[in-house]
Amino acid sequence: MNIFEQPGINRAWKSKNGGFIHSLSEIWQKNPLDPVLDFYYALPHPALTQLGCQLHQFILSYPQTRSCIRYGIPFYDRKKWVCYLNPIKDKGFEWVFLKGNQMADPDQLLSANGRKMVKGMLLTVGEKLPLVQMDQLLQEAFYCDDLAPGPKAKKRKI
Repeated sequence: MNIFEQPGINRAWKSKNGGFIHSLSEIWQKNPLDPVLDFYYALPHPALTQLGCQLHQFILSYPQTRSCIRYGIPFYDRKKWVCYLNPIKDKGFEWVFLKGNQMADPDQLLSANGRKMVKGMLLTVGEKLPLVQMDQLLQEAFYCDDLAPGPKAKKRKI
């Protein structure tokens, strides 16, 4: 089953004109100059491209969320950096939260892998995505981001 066909996530796939996005080519047509989509389409395997585009649309379905390429991979932010998707060869993506150490994780989906601040979960090609848990994790990450102060203004020299 395709992520676009799964029940309960229709709000994540609404396009700006109110219709639903049903294919990767439709995503590409709506955002032809998106460098993050260029990144996903440059991946070597079509399954990775499809999973990356689906995750991209899922994350961007939340209000005020932006995406860009930093350090060669897609990052997503609001006030500050919230998460990134790190491709893992042919397996899938590691979805990493930059404030993972501050996030509540009742289902124990996130692992630190020896890192102090960030935690992530592996999203593998071909496996069913745990959308309810992913939604909870992303909302928790945005909550932690909302608690953080915004960017500091530079001090002016007099």
